[in-house]
Amino acid sequence: MAKEFSGIDVIRRENTKALMSEAGLSRKEFSEQSGIDYGLLGHYIGKNPTKRIGDETAQKVEKFFKKPKNWLDHVSKDQTFFYQLSWNEKKYIMEGLCS
Repeated sequence: MAKEFSGIDVIRRENTKALMSEAGLSRKEFSEQSGIDYGLLGHYIGKNPTKRIGDETAQKVEKFFKKPKNWLDHVSKDQTFFYQLSWNEKKYIMEGLCS
């Protein structure tokens, strides 16, 4: 059975992947440079994620990419992944943020 993630979990995962992509970093390079365990990154942002990015890891990601605190928790206008989601996916994310 697939693990279900709340809205904030999806936003953190997609923001992390977007930051890595923008920086041109592979998962291995990001792991080595950020100090976040490579295996855990697979659980957080892999094809079939099984773990949520917790507050401590989110802060490590933000620090590594020189983003302000809680940046990872928000969808910004330049992050297109949110706008490419179906209405049901957006609704699911927003319900997770409001619960």
